[in-house]
Amino acid sequence: MNDFAQHYSLLLGLNEDWLIKHVDLDIARQQVEIQLEHNTQCKPCSPQCGLPRPLKNHADERIWRHLDTMQSQTTIVARIPRTNCPDCGVRNVHLPWAAPHGRFTLLFSKSRRLSKDYEILEQSSKVFVYLTMVSQMLKRFY
Repeated sequence: MNDFAQHYSLLLGLNEDWLIKHVDLDIARQQVEIQLEHNTQCKPCSPQCGLPRPLKNHADERIWRHLDTMQSQTTIVARIPRTNCPDCGVRNVHLPWAAPHGRFTLLFSKSRRLSKDYEILEQSSKVFVYLTMVSQMLKRFY
């Protein structure tokens, strides 16, 4: 693994099941696309029973929105491995970067929630300041 791939692998928190296939940086469009591939040397685990199971196939390619890299919009592209478990059936494996059926990475989703919480806090503090000012004005004039 080269330093560039290792850099992104560490930043994304990938385990040995995933390899950085390619990173495409488009300066003009301010976009970074990180292409991942499943490491075929690793046996995937069934998401239900958690046991290593044979690989059935890979689902179609999917794209997840990730946190920006500097000012560039960043996406992750990968095909999800599917296990063939005799007990659980054919299932998509759990991904270290996204929730099942999600289109955003866990970090992106968390940052959006924090941003919304901050907006609510900021608005409530403005209301508090406003109410405090009104209270002081009422005391002063009445």
